[in-house]
Amino acid sequence: VEAHSALTTARIQMEQFYQDNRTYVGATCPAATTYFSYACTLAANTFTITASSAANQGLGAAGSYVYTINQSNAKTTTAFPGEKPSTTTWISK
Repeated sequence: VEAHSALTTARIQMEQFYQDNRTYVGATCPAATTYFSYACTLAANTFTITASSAANQGLGAAGSYVYTINQSNAKTTTAFPGEKPSTTTWISK
């Protein structure tokens, strides 16, 4: 899934930024793609990156699929049609 690889890559980039700056504040959030938009919540010692599906791209309504990752590599799925949200993994089919 596009979002999974983008979130994994972004997490690595966040850690590289942190090593250089000792903060996540000011790090770059991934750019939107055809299928997903990305939002970042950045603090000195924590971050969360959220991927949300775009509307009218074969994935249902905007936000039908929502995945997150944070500085601890915790992965969640907060929206996935037909499935219960997961606080421990990314759901895919």
